[in-house]
Amino acid sequence: MNGIEKIIARIAEDAAQECERILAEARAQADEIVAAGRNRAATVEGSYGEKIEAGRELMLSRTASSADAEKRAAALKARSELVSEVFDVAAERVKTLPEDKYFALLEKLYRKVCAAREADCTSDNANDDPEEFDNYLLSLNAAESARYGVDLLAVVPEVAGKPVVLSDTPCDIDGGFIFTWGNVSVNCSISKIIDAARETMELDVYRILFPQKDQ
Repeated sequence: MNGIEKIIARIAEDAAQECERILAEARAQADEIVAAGRNRAATVEGSYGEKIEAGRELMLSRTASSADAEKRAAALKARSELVSEVFDVAAERVKTLPEDKYFALLEKLYRKVCAAREADCTSDNANDDPEEFDNYLLSLNAAESARYGVDLLAVVPEVAGKPVVLSDTPCDIDGGFIFTWGNVSVNCSISKIIDAARETMELDVYRILFPQKDQ
């Protein structure tokens, strides 16, 4: 399974790099999102602080430390939600790219998957597949299969001498595709791409949203 793990690692790395570019563009083109996030964070933190202060006399059984802990927890929750919102915005921007740019993204990822698999088939791990299979399966959701499926398949119609077939059954993903052979599936859905980017970029996004207190 080492060969399979290498393929997934390569795709995750490429996906993270692609989403880093997309998020950078989103930040440059939508400064209002960041500004609004900061304002919302300040408002949430302030409102929780006021509530705690207003109710202090009514909560005599609570210590000052517990009140501070509650305020910190509320602020952290609000900040976490705002960070998630940035990545949600990035995912939406990917899904609403112009058709030519969106197809270019799909094509780039698809070529990477096929090239990695082709290389793996010629490596020392070429015999590590868990079972024999007749073809590779390319699966998209219903809308994107109808719109991009045939054209995407034409980009790389076979891998290591075996054909790639467009699945007749749409998969339940938000966009992107799933590439399958045997019992192995490589998930290149938009949500997985964003998740890969989040693993490497979450701290940077946090610092952009909250620069004064947290840097």
